[in-house]
Amino acid sequence: MNNYNENTDELIKYKKISVPLDSRLFIFSDVHGKKNEVDMLIKKVKGKETDHYAFIGDIIDRGPHGPALLYDVIYNDNYHMCIGNHEHFLIKSCENQLFFQNWMFKDSKYDNGGTETFFSIFRPGMNFFKDKLTNKCPLILEIEHGDLNLGLIHAEVPLFFETRPYMSNWQDIVEYAHCNSYYGWDMIWSRDVIKNVLQHYQNGTISSLPKIEGIDYVLHGHTGVKNPIKHQNMIWFDTGFASGKISMLEYDKENNDFIIHQLDDEEILYIKEQGNNIIV
Repeated sequence: MNNYNENTDELIKYKKISVPLDSRLFIFSDVHGKKNEVDMLIKKVKGKETDHYAFIGDIIDRGPHGPALLYDVIYNDNYHMCIGNHEHFLIKSCENQLFFQNWMFKDSKYDNGGTETFFSIFRPGMNFFKDKLTNKCPLILEIEHGDLNLGLIHAEVPLFFETRPYMSNWQDIVEYAHCNSYYGWDMIWSRDVIKNVLQHYQNGTISSLPKIEGIDYVLHGHTGVKNPIKHQNMIWFDTGFASGKISMLEYDKENNDFIIHQLDDEEILYIKEQGNNIIV
């Protein structure tokens, strides 16, 4: 173990929730403090208090209202979240000075975003949110919504973890996350899978990475894409970084696909299986 303590020992590894069929389910990725955009998107689709809203991590940092969004997740039973690397930054920074320094890092080119959060909550707020996050928000969130089962993992299913062959069965993935804390780390931080998909698309070929069996879709953020992208049943949709507009997904059962809700878009958009829009 190095000085960065690259493990996920402090996190709940897995949680499964059920969303009633008479509630709509909306899923966000990497909103980074843009609570106003989140609220406007919910208003745009006429979301109700009885509907459910899930976040694939990175609620905080780089934007002004991350802590307010965390309050929504912590105190609202209809808000759900799996841990993102920016929440993990906060959790680890409570006890690890190297993590704290990196969370605060900002120069003319890079901004890890921690300053916006830290100067809103300071040390007492960090400890408060660490306690709440580690008791409610898991590494892996599974959502059952009628016949649909979704897996939410912030960065990726670690198909390239160490020297193991592709582990692509959902139950095996969940079980291994419980017994190997460093496997969980890759779920929050790694970009190996999306880089593989990107390389194949740039070469005009299709990645041979397997479908994740035992789950309908696995949804990810973490890596910026101009538009949501799908490979097999894995989807990445952190569009806020690359396009400036966050995306909210809603499953359309009739078309067996996800509707992409964005501000200022009137037409109904669906996810296309093409990869030349990825930014790593």
